[in-house]
Amino acid sequence: MDTSRKIPQEEILLLDELEIELKKKGIQTTQKELLRKSIRFFVEHKPLWEPELRSKKDNTSEMVKKFLSNAKKFDFGKNWMEEIDTSL
Repeated sequence: MDTSRKIPQEEILLLDELEIELKKKGIQTTQKELLRKSIRFFVEHKPLWEPELRSKKDNTSEMVKKFLSNAKKFDFGKNWMEEIDTSL
């Protein structure tokens, strides 16, 4: 069964670079196959990655960018900044 997942653009670019690098070395593969093998490799070597996965990542800047990119869609009201300042 095939499924669809959203992958960040940054990782897609890395996947593209890896595929090109392998092609230059004469290794023909697809991105789908690279993803499958990467997942299997990850599972086999899980103890090496668990500490990194346990550490909490700070995604504040990413969330602020996402908020600001969608801010035009919302009507916060005329004095929304003053309301935020006084609520603290």
